Amino acid sequence: MAANAKIFDIYFRNITVIGGDRRKTADTLKLFVNKQIIRQGLDSRLGLVDHLKVPEMCKVHDGTTYIAFCRMERTDRHSEAVGFLNTLTFEGRKLLAKLNEIESGAAQWSTKTLVGEDNKPIWYHREKAKYLQVTNQTLESQERLIAHIERRLNEEKGKRQAAEDELREARETIRHLEDTVKELKEVLAIYEPS
Repeated sequence: MAANAKIFDIYFRNITVIGGDRRKTADTLKLFVNKQIIRQGLDSRLGLVDHLKVPEMCKVHDGTTYIAFCRMERTDRHSEAVGFLNTLTFEGRKLLAKLNEIESGAAQWSTKTLVGEDNKPIWYHREKAKYLQVTNQTLESQERLIAHIERRLNEEKGKRQAAEDELREARETIRHLEDTVKELKEVLAIYEPS
């Protein structure tokens, strides 16, 4: 892989909380994923989990699941790894993995805390999690809008098809009436006195 290649890490949702501790959850999930990769003989193809981080502020509304960010040893195989990870069930819940849409930087895996202009810590993963949540909500809204538009399009197609069918029937009726008129004219021509 090229040294300057962009890296898009893996984003997990629906991770069962273990003992109410995000670090324990992260360690357990990392061990679980690595074992599954080895069991399936994919360690040389995908590599093992290089980094896995459960952000500090990542609980969903009910507090029973976490999100996480993951980087495999083979970052060039992340898309393939997502497919495999989506087949796994961790602590009774199906893992939901996707390729992150935000390019990853080395700073997100740093143990040092960055500070902003106001000297307050910047929690990279927290900000990233907020962004992903907004992005997911936006995507869901767009998907609902697309479904609505497709439904309306299908309704309009149905109406158009019905109108075309009526037009075809009207044309057929007109043709039939023209044939009848023609036949009547021929009959009248026969009986018309010359």
